[in-house]
Amino acid sequence: MKFSSVYSLPFKGNPLVSGWQLSGNFTYSSGAPWNVILNFDQAGNGNSAEERPNITSGVNPIIGSVNGYANPAAFSVPAVGTLGNLQRDYLSGAGLVGLDMALLKDTRVEKISEQFRVQFRAEFFNIANHANFGLPNGIAFSQGPAGTGIPNSTFGQITYTTTSSRDPACPEDIVLRPV
Repeated sequence: MKFSSVYSLPFKGNPLVSGWQLSGNFTYSSGAPWNVILNFDQAGNGNSAEERPNITSGVNPIIGSVNGYANPAAFSVPAVGTLGNLQRDYLSGAGLVGLDMALLKDTRVEKISEQFRVQFRAEFFNIANHANFGLPNGIAFSQGPAGTGIPNSTFGQITYTTTSSRDPACPEDIVLRPV
C-alpha cells in the first residue's frame, strides 16, 4: 500500500514566501514469506536445502524480536527417513514501513522568460528513521549424531535491514534547475 500527496502551502502575495509545496510518500507492506529449514538431509532424499522441520502445535512460532524473531520451541526434527510437516513459506518476516518527504519552491524568473522557473527542492528519505528488517536466519537445526538435530543458536536472528536509515538530502543533492 502506498500513499502520495502534494500540498501547496497557503502563502500568497510575497514572492519570497509564495510557491512552496510539501510532498510525501508513505509505504507499507507486509513481511515477505520465509522458510524454516534443516541444514542436513534427514529424509535421505539427497536434498537437504529443501527439508523442513515439524511444526509443534499450540506453540506460537513468531516471537518478533530482532535477536529471536522465531520461537525455536515451535519446531522439531522429523524422524529419520521422513519429511517434516512444516509447509513452504509458512512464516512471514517483518513488514516494511517508509515515510519520505520533500519541500520545494517554484520561483518564476520573468527577466529571462515568462515560462522560466527555478525550483529549490530538499528531499528527506525515511524521515521517521524506522528500521525495516530483513528476513531471519531460517536454519533451525544442524545435523547431530544418530539422526538427531542440534538447534542452531542463530536461528531466527535478523542481521540486516532492507532499507537505509534516515537519509537527509546532502547539500550536493539540493539543486536549482529550470522547470
